[in-house]
Amino acid sequence: MNFRLTTAAAAILVASLVASNGYASEAKKPVKKSTATKKAKTPPPPTVEEQIQALRQELEGKINGLKTDLSDKDAQLKKAQLAAADAQAAADKANAAASAQQQAVSDNAAAVTTLQATLDDVKNANALAVGSLSDDISKAAKKSDLSDIANGKFKIGATIFADYSYWSDYDGATAFIDNQTKPSSTADNNYNNFEVTRTYFNLLYTPNDAVSVRITPDIFRPLPATAVSSAATTTCTVALKCTTTVTNTLTTDQSLAIRLKYAYIELNKLFANVKYIKNGKVTFGQTQQPLTDWEEGLTGHRYTYKMPMDFASGLSSTYVGVKARLPFELNGKTYLDTDLGVFTNGSYSSTELSGTKQFMGRATVYPMGTRKERTGLGLTIFGDLGFTNVAPSAAVATNYSLDRMTFMGHYQTPSKGYLITGQYNLSHNVKANGTNQAGYAFEGNARLGGSKSPFHAFGMYQYYEPNTNVSTNNATKYSRTVGGIAYKFNKNLDISVANSNLQYDSAAKKNDANVVSVFTQYNF
Repeated sequence: MNFRLTTAAAAILVASLVASNGYASEAKKPVKKSTATKKAKTPPPPTVEEQIQALRQELEGKINGLKTDLSDKDAQLKKAQLAAADAQAAADKANAAASAQQQAVSDNAAAVTTLQATLDDVKNANALAVGSLSDDISKAAKKSDLSDIANGKFKIGATIFADYSYWSDYDGATAFIDNQTKPSSTADNNYNNFEVTRTYFNLLYTPNDAVSVRITPDIFRPLPATAVSSAATTTCTVALKCTTTVTNTLTTDQSLAIRLKYAYIELNKLFANVKYIKNGKVTFGQTQQPLTDWEEGLTGHRYTYKMPMDFASGLSSTYVGVKARLPFELNGKTYLDTDLGVFTNGSYSSTELSGTKQFMGRATVYPMGTRKERTGLGLTIFGDLGFTNVAPSAAVATNYSLDRMTFMGHYQTPSKGYLITGQYNLSHNVKANGTNQAGYAFEGNARLGGSKSPFHAFGMYQYYEPNTNVSTNNATKYSRTVGGIAYKFNKNLDISVANSNLQYDSAAKKNDANVVSVFTQYNF
């Protein structure tokens, strides 16, 4: 609605009001009042100008009010327009944010793909860096004499065997362990002694997984009277009867000496690509023969007594030669363990003289398989075909073959807490040409207490006939027993107390041998 009034309209309105006012004054003429009664004067009516002025003011008030309302409406409209603009801007911003979020999802997926590719690149780069680092280490190793030691490739260790022994009986010959100091005669029944019987220095070098080297010097006390010098004196009587006297001088120096026990190289990866014998290895040098070291590992008491074939038939633990050990495995279990080799006839403690060599082999079958070496039920056979260690030019009587065989059954629990073994031994000519030997032995080991107990009881019984050809050789038959308690003080130190006895099956009543010993073995 438009409330504005034009000037012409306002003039017409004013004229109408004036005419109306004139007609009214002509129609009614005032009555003259009596002078006798005076009345109050009536205020004159507003003039036309005053009325026009009042109307104008009223109209201006309304016009100003309309202007104010119009201004308010205009302000509200602008405010609404601003709110609409803000809402549109917010909507545009929300749309932009949604678009950005969608783009971010797309960008994130692309980033994940890129990150994965980058990770693969990093892995490849890392592998190259490791290879480069290994090369750098190898190069640095060439520059430093101590690098192999620092990297753990070269290790130094030692094994010490020391004991105290009290002899109550002595047969004149027997030593129950290696180089054991014995009484000087059978009359020294109360002889006792502290002794360091063996000391090994172990030098181990492993340049890589495929090769390992071991060198082990052995400090020991030599056996008595090993060197002899002779002097002959001839005297004659007047009757020209002459006699010759020979005087023998024995070398009695028994200071501790040093000799080489082991010096060998092992090739550990020759069969790495052969599925069933991947852990096989080849060893050459001065090394362990297939039986004795393996049996010592089975019983765990190498420091308290000699193994049966070592004690009875002179089978040394170490020879110079080459051997291959091939354990056959299937699904993580070993079912057959073989160890075959060719060796010198002379052991590590003697010079090789012969022009022939000896062949040794051991095969251990685990019918149910084993996941830990030397545990579970096993059946073992060992054979040795050799010759006397004499020069090829030696007489036929001293140049002959000899052989040994062992058949063994054994069972050891997986925790190695309990062990029992039984074996039968046969040999030919190991004592003298034309003689046969036979015997048997049992060994046992039992943990005392719980699974973590450091105490073990152990024992061994052996019966042996050095010459089965002679029916009247009772004087040489004997039985040997060893029994005691072992205590594992820690991972380095083992201590045991044992009684060792040798008794002859003899009508001649030969002296027996009996000794009580405290044995120690220290490894580091």
